[in-house]
Amino acid sequence: VTSALGSLSDLMTLVSKGSAIKRDNSTKDVLVGLSANKVTFRWKDNNIEHLVPFRRWLLNKYGSYELAWLNMTRHKEIKVELARRNLSQMLFRTKLAVDEQTKQAKETEAFAVEADQVMQKMLKLQQSNVTTPDGEAYSDFCSTMQSVKNQELIVHFEMMGWNG
Repeated sequence: VTSALGSLSDLMTLVSKGSAIKRDNSTKDVLVGLSANKVTFRWKDNNIEHLVPFRRWLLNKYGSYELAWLNMTRHKEIKVELARRNLSQMLFRTKLAVDEQTKQAKETEAFAVEADQVMQKMLKLQQSNVTTPDGEAYSDFCSTMQSVKNQELIVHFEMMGWNG
């Protein structure tokens, strides 16, 4: 019980305001997760290792985190109105996060499609061995570059020698 209370004290220092340890992210360990459709990178939280004894005590005493939560909250009451409001806020924030991820995915896809189109035109230009600014491949590449909307892509190709 004493080690569990010590771990609980560690937990409180981790979550209390202003007690976070300031670190340079470049020196932290990185955790890599791999699933069928994505790779996830996250900073490793070294402070979480302090909670291992507390988490082990919870699992030994209650058998699962769900049962521990049930035991800790069984005498707590929440008004229906408050529960509705909190659930509504959680669902709204979740929707905003999903919308933002969808927007980012669409932007990434649009960037990739645009970059692919430019690369195809550039390859066609290189294969045609054009040394003068006349010819179908050159004008095709120029018109493609003029239709590019993504500023990062434009900067990238300008660094490669395209002067638009």
